[in-house]
Amino acid sequence: MMRTSVMSLSLSLLAGCFLLGGDTGTTHDSATTVDTVDSSADSGDTDTDTDTDTETGETGETGEPIDTALFGLDTDGDGVSDGKELQLGLDPEDSDTDDDGWTDGEEVTAGTDGAAPWSWPLEGCAWADFREQGEALAADEETGVDDYDVVPDLTFVDQCGNEVTTWQFPGHVVVLDLAATWCGPCQDSALMLQDRFLAHRARGFVLLTALQGATQEEAAAWASTYSSTHPVTFDADSVFYDALDERSTTYPSYVLVDAELQVRKVRIGPTDAAWFDLYVPGLQDERDAGL
Repeated sequence: MMRTSVMSLSLSLLAGCFLLGGDTGTTHDSATTVDTVDSSADSGDTDTDTDTDTETGETGETGEPIDTALFGLDTDGDGVSDGKELQLGLDPEDSDTDDDGWTDGEEVTAGTDGAAPWSWPLEGCAWADFREQGEALAADEETGVDDYDVVPDLTFVDQCGNEVTTWQFPGHVVVLDLAATWCGPCQDSALMLQDRFLAHRARGFVLLTALQGATQEEAAAWASTYSSTHPVTFDADSVFYDALDERSTTYPSYVLVDAELQVRKVRIGPTDAAWFDLYVPGLQDERDAGL
Protein backbone atom coordinates (compact mmCIF):
# COMPACT_ATOMS: atom_id res chain seq x y z
CA MET A 1 0.00 0.00 0.00
CA MET A 2 1.49 3.32 -1.05
CA ARG A 3 1.78 5.94 1.66
CA THR A 4 4.22 8.40 -0.01
CA SER A 5 3.37 11.90 1.19
CA VAL A 6 2.15 14.42 -1.38
CA MET A 7 2.97 17.36 0.82
CA SER A 8 6.25 17.54 -1.07
CA LEU A 9 4.46 18.63 -4.22
CA SER A 10 4.79 22.25 -2.97
CA LEU A 11 4.54 22.02 0.34
CA SER A 12 -28.14 5.10 -0.14
CA LEU A 13 -30.05 5.70 -2.94
CA LEU A 14 -29.93 2.57 -5.05
CA ALA A 15 -32.31 3.67 -7.80
CA GLY A 16 -30.53 4.45 -11.03
CA CYS A 17 -29.96 3.43 -14.61
CA PHE A 18 -29.10 -0.26 -14.31
CA LEU A 19 -26.67 -1.85 -16.72
CA LEU A 20 -24.86 -5.12 -16.02
CA GLY A 21 -24.93 -7.54 -13.09
CA GLY A 22 -22.69 -7.03 -10.05
CA ASP A 23 -22.67 -5.71 -6.50
CA THR A 24 -24.57 -2.75 -5.30
CA GLY A 25 -5.80 21.43 -18.54
CA THR A 26 -4.64 21.78 -20.73
CA THR A 27 -1.49 23.75 -20.84
CA HIS A 28 -2.26 27.15 -19.34
CA ASP A 29 -1.18 30.20 -21.28
CA SER A 30 -0.13 33.00 -18.96
CA ALA A 31 -2.18 36.18 -19.25
CA THR A 32 -1.04 39.70 -18.53
CA THR A 33 -1.68 40.56 -14.89
CA VAL A 34 -2.94 43.83 -13.56
CA ASP A 35 -0.95 43.87 -10.32
CA THR A 36 2.04 45.91 -11.46
CA VAL A 37 4.97 47.42 -9.63
CA ASP A 38 5.12 51.19 -9.30
CA SER A 39 8.40 52.97 -8.68
CA SER A 40 6.58 55.38 -6.37
CA ALA A 41 6.73 52.64 -3.72
CA ASP A 42 10.34 53.69 -3.09
CA SER A 43 9.08 56.72 -1.17
CA GLY A 44 7.38 54.50 1.41
CA ASP A 45 4.29 56.73 1.35
CA THR A 46 2.09 54.79 -1.03
CA ASP A 47 0.87 51.23 -1.45
CA THR A 48 1.27 49.98 -4.99
CA ASP A 49 -0.23 46.56 -4.30
CA THR A 50 -3.80 45.41 -3.79
CA ASP A 51 -4.01 45.90 0.01
CA THR A 52 -5.06 49.15 1.67
CA ASP A 53 -2.21 49.59 4.17
CA THR A 54 0.81 51.80 3.61
CA GLU A 55 4.06 49.95 3.10
CA THR A 56 5.56 51.25 6.36
CA GLY A 57 5.55 48.58 9.04
CA GLU A 58 4.14 45.80 6.85
CA THR A 59 5.20 42.30 7.75
CA GLY A 60 5.51 38.98 6.00
CA GLU A 61 3.69 35.74 6.77
CA THR A 62 6.11 35.03 9.62
CA GLY A 63 5.57 38.46 11.18
CA GLU A 64 9.03 39.72 10.22
CA PRO A 65 9.17 43.33 8.98
CA ILE A 66 9.49 43.76 5.22
CA ASP A 67 11.97 46.23 3.76
CA THR A 68 9.82 48.89 2.10
CA ALA A 69 12.22 48.97 -0.87
CA LEU A 70 11.02 45.47 -1.81
CA PHE A 71 7.60 46.88 -2.72
CA GLY A 72 9.29 48.61 -5.64
CA LEU A 73 10.93 45.43 -6.95
CA ASP A 74 9.55 42.52 -8.97
CA THR A 75 12.43 40.09 -9.21
CA ASP A 76 10.52 37.29 -10.94
CA GLY A 77 8.54 39.56 -13.27
CA ASP A 78 5.13 38.16 -12.36
CA GLY A 79 3.47 41.51 -11.75
CA VAL A 80 3.56 41.25 -7.95
CA SER A 81 6.17 43.17 -5.99
CA ASP A 82 8.70 41.26 -3.93
CA GLY A 83 7.30 42.85 -0.77
CA LYS A 84 3.76 41.78 -1.60
CA GLU A 85 4.92 38.24 -2.34
CA LEU A 86 6.59 38.03 1.06
CA GLN A 87 3.36 39.26 2.64
CA LEU A 88 1.40 36.51 0.93
CA GLY A 89 3.90 33.74 1.57
CA LEU A 90 4.96 33.57 -2.09
CA ASP A 91 8.46 33.21 -3.53
CA PRO A 92 9.71 36.53 -4.96
CA GLU A 93 12.16 34.61 -7.15
CA ASP A 94 9.63 32.17 -8.63
CA SER A 95 6.85 33.52 -10.85
CA ASP A 96 4.74 30.40 -10.17
CA THR A 97 5.38 29.55 -6.54
CA ASP A 98 3.11 26.50 -6.43
CA ASP A 99 3.91 25.26 -9.96
CA ASP A 100 0.25 24.95 -10.92
CA GLY A 101 0.58 26.71 -14.28
CA TRP A 102 -0.68 30.14 -13.19
CA THR A 103 1.71 32.94 -12.32
CA ASP A 104 1.59 34.42 -8.85
CA GLY A 105 0.28 37.63 -10.42
CA GLU A 106 -2.61 35.80 -12.04
CA GLU A 107 -3.47 34.12 -8.77
CA VAL A 108 -3.35 37.38 -6.81
CA THR A 109 -5.69 38.94 -9.39
CA ALA A 110 -8.05 35.96 -9.27
CA GLY A 111 -8.01 35.83 -5.47
CA THR A 112 -6.62 32.29 -5.30
CA ASP A 113 -3.71 31.08 -3.16
CA GLY A 114 -0.51 31.18 -5.18
CA ALA A 115 1.29 29.09 -2.56
CA ALA A 116 -1.20 26.18 -2.65
CA PRO A 117 -1.07 23.83 -5.65
CA TRP A 118 -4.74 22.95 -5.24
CA SER A 119 -5.89 26.58 -5.43
CA TRP A 120 -6.06 27.83 -9.01
CA PRO A 121 -8.31 30.14 -11.04
CA LEU A 122 -11.29 28.77 -12.94
CA GLU A 123 -10.66 29.89 -16.52
CA GLY A 124 -12.71 27.98 -19.06
CA CYS A 125 -11.11 24.57 -19.52
CA ALA A 126 -7.70 25.41 -18.08
CA TRP A 127 -7.16 22.85 -15.33
CA ALA A 128 -4.12 22.49 -13.11
CA ASP A 129 -1.82 19.80 -14.45
CA PHE A 130 0.51 17.92 -12.11
CA ARG A 131 0.73 14.80 -14.24
CA GLU A 132 4.51 14.57 -13.87
CA GLN A 133 4.16 14.40 -10.10
CA GLY A 134 1.25 12.00 -10.49
CA GLU A 135 3.31 9.62 -12.58
CA ALA A 136 6.05 9.72 -9.96
CA LEU A 137 3.56 8.92 -7.20
CA ALA A 138 2.01 6.06 -9.15
CA ALA A 139 5.25 4.50 -10.37
CA ASP A 140 5.35 0.73 -9.80
CA GLU A 141 2.09 0.80 -7.83
CA GLU A 142 -0.84 -1.54 -8.49
CA THR A 143 -3.74 0.17 -10.20
CA GLY A 144 -7.39 -0.73 -9.82
CA VAL A 145 -10.58 0.29 -8.04
CA ASP A 146 -10.18 -1.59 -4.78
CA ASP A 147 -9.39 0.33 -1.59
CA TYR A 148 -5.92 1.90 -1.69
CA ASP A 149 -5.29 0.86 -5.29
CA VAL A 150 -3.86 3.66 -7.39
CA VAL A 151 -6.63 4.82 -9.68
CA PRO A 152 -6.11 3.58 -13.26
CA ASP A 153 -4.40 6.01 -15.62
CA LEU A 154 -7.31 7.04 -17.84
CA THR A 155 -7.33 9.83 -20.42
CA PHE A 156 -10.50 11.65 -21.44
CA VAL A 157 -11.32 14.70 -23.56
CA ASP A 158 -13.15 17.59 -21.90
CA GLN A 159 -15.93 19.92 -23.04
CA CYS A 160 -13.37 22.15 -24.80
CA GLY A 161 -11.58 19.33 -26.60
CA ASN A 162 -8.57 19.15 -24.25
CA GLU A 163 -7.14 16.01 -22.68
CA VAL A 164 -7.75 15.41 -18.97
CA THR A 165 -6.26 12.47 -17.09
CA THR A 166 -6.94 10.75 -13.80
CA TRP A 167 -3.28 11.17 -12.80
CA GLN A 168 -3.33 14.92 -13.40
CA PHE A 169 -4.42 16.06 -9.93
CA PRO A 170 -2.17 14.63 -7.19
CA GLY A 171 -2.54 16.70 -4.02
CA HIS A 172 -6.27 17.08 -4.76
CA VAL A 173 -9.22 15.02 -3.65
CA VAL A 174 -10.95 13.83 -6.81
CA VAL A 175 -14.35 12.32 -7.47
CA LEU A 176 -14.73 10.54 -10.79
CA ASP A 177 -18.36 10.70 -11.86
CA LEU A 178 -19.49 7.85 -14.14
CA ALA A 179 -22.47 9.24 -16.04
CA ALA A 180 -24.38 9.09 -19.32
CA THR A 181 -26.32 11.72 -21.20
CA TRP A 182 -29.46 9.56 -21.30
CA CYS A 183 -29.40 8.75 -17.57
CA GLY A 184 -32.15 10.54 -15.65
CA PRO A 185 -30.48 10.29 -12.20
CA CYS A 186 -27.27 11.65 -13.75
CA GLN A 187 -29.18 14.65 -15.06
CA ASP A 188 -30.93 15.11 -11.72
CA SER A 189 -27.64 15.18 -9.81
CA ALA A 190 -25.64 17.42 -12.19
CA LEU A 191 -26.48 20.72 -10.48
CA MET A 192 -25.78 19.24 -7.05
CA LEU A 193 -22.38 18.04 -8.27
CA GLN A 194 -21.49 21.50 -9.58
CA ASP A 195 -22.55 23.02 -6.27
CA ARG A 196 -20.38 20.56 -4.29
CA PHE A 197 -17.44 21.23 -6.60
CA LEU A 198 -17.64 24.95 -5.86
CA ALA A 199 -18.14 24.30 -2.15
CA HIS A 200 -14.96 22.24 -1.76
CA ARG A 201 -12.60 23.32 -4.57
CA ALA A 202 -10.79 26.02 -2.53
CA ARG A 203 -9.13 23.29 -0.48
CA GLY A 204 -8.25 21.16 -3.47
CA PHE A 205 -11.18 19.24 -4.92
CA VAL A 206 -11.76 18.20 -8.52
CA LEU A 207 -14.93 16.66 -9.91
CA LEU A 208 -14.34 14.85 -13.18
CA THR A 209 -17.50 13.78 -15.01
CA ALA A 210 -16.98 11.09 -17.67
CA LEU A 211 -19.99 10.75 -19.98
CA GLN A 212 -19.91 7.21 -21.28
CA GLY A 213 -20.28 6.67 -25.02
CA ALA A 214 -20.71 10.41 -25.59
CA THR A 215 -19.23 12.90 -28.05
CA GLN A 216 -17.44 16.20 -27.44
CA GLU A 217 -20.54 18.06 -28.59
CA GLU A 218 -22.61 16.21 -26.00
CA ALA A 219 -20.04 16.94 -23.29
CA ALA A 220 -20.05 20.64 -24.20
CA ALA A 221 -23.86 20.70 -24.20
CA TRP A 222 -23.93 19.00 -20.80
CA ALA A 223 -21.49 21.53 -19.33
CA SER A 224 -23.54 24.38 -20.76
CA THR A 225 -26.90 23.01 -19.60
CA TYR A 226 -25.74 22.46 -16.02
CA SER A 227 -23.32 25.43 -15.81
CA SER A 228 -20.49 23.02 -15.07
CA THR A 229 -17.16 24.70 -14.34
CA HIS A 230 -15.44 21.37 -13.59
CA PRO A 231 -14.13 18.96 -16.25
CA VAL A 232 -16.97 17.33 -18.16
CA THR A 233 -15.44 14.74 -20.44
CA PHE A 234 -16.68 12.32 -23.04
CA ASP A 235 -15.59 8.71 -22.78
CA ALA A 236 -16.44 7.43 -26.24
CA ASP A 237 -15.01 3.97 -25.58
CA SER A 238 -16.35 3.69 -22.01
CA VAL A 239 -12.89 3.04 -20.58
CA PHE A 240 -14.01 4.30 -17.16
CA TYR A 241 -16.90 1.85 -17.12
CA ASP A 242 -14.55 -0.96 -18.13
CA ALA A 243 -12.09 0.04 -15.39
CA LEU A 244 -14.82 -0.42 -12.79
CA ASP A 245 -15.29 -3.94 -14.14
CA GLU A 246 -18.15 -5.82 -12.48
CA ARG A 247 -18.47 -3.32 -9.63
CA SER A 248 -20.49 -0.92 -11.78
CA THR A 249 -24.13 -1.79 -12.19
CA THR A 250 -25.60 1.67 -12.23
CA TYR A 251 -25.27 5.15 -13.66
CA PRO A 252 -24.29 7.32 -11.93
CA SER A 253 -21.44 5.80 -9.93
CA TYR A 254 -18.59 7.58 -8.17
CA VAL A 255 -14.96 6.83 -7.40
CA LEU A 256 -13.43 8.83 -4.55
CA VAL A 257 -9.67 9.33 -4.97
CA ASP A 258 -7.35 10.79 -2.34
CA ALA A 259 -4.43 13.18 -2.72
CA GLU A 260 -2.05 10.29 -3.37
CA LEU A 261 -4.15 9.01 -6.29
CA GLN A 262 -5.48 6.12 -4.21
CA VAL A 263 -9.06 4.88 -4.49
CA ARG A 264 -10.79 5.27 -1.14
CA LYS A 265 -14.44 4.60 -1.96
CA VAL A 266 -16.57 3.42 -4.83
CA ARG A 267 -20.20 4.47 -4.68
CA ILE A 268 -22.51 2.51 -6.95
CA GLY A 269 -25.69 4.43 -7.69
CA PRO A 270 -26.88 7.98 -7.00
CA THR A 271 -25.92 9.87 -3.86
CA ASP A 272 -26.53 13.29 -2.33
CA ALA A 273 -24.63 16.36 -1.18
CA ALA A 274 -24.11 14.90 2.30
CA TRP A 275 -21.90 12.14 0.82
CA PHE A 276 -19.55 14.76 -0.68
CA ASP A 277 -19.65 16.92 2.45
CA LEU A 278 -18.61 13.94 4.58
CA TYR A 279 -15.85 12.33 2.54
CA VAL A 280 -14.24 15.17 0.61
CA PRO A 281 -13.31 17.36 3.62
CA GLY A 282 -12.22 14.24 5.50
CA LEU A 283 -9.64 13.41 2.84
CA GLN A 284 -8.58 17.04 2.59
CA ASP A 285 -7.96 17.05 6.36
CA GLU A 286 -5.98 13.82 6.00
CA ARG A 287 -3.83 15.36 3.28
CA ASP A 288 -3.20 18.54 5.27
CA ALA A 289 -2.24 16.53 8.35
CA GLY A 290 0.26 14.54 6.29
CA LEU A 291 -1.37 11.23 7.18
